[in-house]
Amino acid sequence: MMLSQTAWFSQNGYPVTAAYIYDKEGLHHKWESDLQIPLINFKGWRFKAHPLVNVWLLLGGLWRLWRFLRKNKIEIIETFTPHSDLVGLPVAWLAGVPIRIGCYQGIIHTMTAWQTKVHASLIRTPIATSFVGVSNQMVDLAIQAGISPEKVVMLPNAVNIPAPAVETELRSQRERLRQELGVPPDGVLTITSARLDKEKGHTYFLKAIHALVVKFPQTVFAFAGDGYLREDLEREAAKLGIQGNVRFLGVRFDMMALFRAADIFILPSLAEGLSLALLEAMTAGLPIIATRVQGSQDVVLHGESGYLVEPGNVESLRSAIESLLAKPELWSRFGQRGRQIVLEGYTIESVCRRYADYFQTLRDARE
Repeated sequence: MMLSQTAWFSQNGYPVTAAYIYDKEGLHHKWESDLQIPLINFKGWRFKAHPLVNVWLLLGGLWRLWRFLRKNKIEIIETFTPHSDLVGLPVAWLAGVPIRIGCYQGIIHTMTAWQTKVHASLIRTPIATSFVGVSNQMVDLAIQAGISPEKVVMLPNAVNIPAPAVETELRSQRERLRQELGVPPDGVLTITSARLDKEKGHTYFLKAIHALVVKFPQTVFAFAGDGYLREDLEREAAKLGIQGNVRFLGVRFDMMALFRAADIFILPSLAEGLSLALLEAMTAGLPIIATRVQGSQDVVLHGESGYLVEPGNVESLRSAIESLLAKPELWSRFGQRGRQIVLEGYTIESVCRRYADYFQTLRDARE
């Protein structure tokens, strides 16, 4: 979302830069080449480095961030993750950035106990000018967490809509990708896209798959994304005897085409802000099965664009998948309704214009 938003503001004449403390997956040069936007890596962390080395690197990265903010007289900073709240907002405050916008994403399972406590304290201080919640439920949670209602705004995540020519090219890859993934000619391909960690609910998903493959042996379940749980999930799939129906794809750069090669999108998350993968799948016209968590409830209309199920409930997830697999006549109708929802309120163009208006409101309030 940071990169898409930066691209939109840059294309519309705003002086803007995207930056991050470290390049987690080594994607800086690809992003720089593909997007042609101002992009900075402050090199404040190195994976598998000694902790003392990383402390030194982090201090250096924060110093470079502070110096950049001061030198360029940045007027507005927006952070996009709870971890970037922790480092970006205090540094921006010390650098004298007048408008400091954080994000609120509820309880984050990947944060340590002390990080959670510090973040809980941070959100109640004047260090942040305001916070963005990407769904109505997230705004409610932010207020419950102690953020003043006047400091929270709902601005959803959003996705780019491919041009017709691009859409045609993406769909032309459908058969090749299905063959690559070993989908039988009369088989079904479901896809989920998320980092492989605890809060994404993949463990429950694998158990649901185990209960489905006997009845639907021609179904392939593809997992796009990587994370610290990948080896555990692969072992669990082997233990359940479903490895023949499961594909772990790792990080992919052709997700737009993969969504169009699939038949159903499944999001088993235990928590979400508002999943970009979900919006992208809806843009591709896929029927959706998602857990009833923050964000998903805003965009998935149960029985109209897909099914909502209870998070962490294997039986609820299994039942919904079985129901949709048994009714392919619903897929197109659900998919068309989902795409309509995205076009009506979740495009980069419409959401970034709302961001621009919000930024101007904050600037006017200072004058």
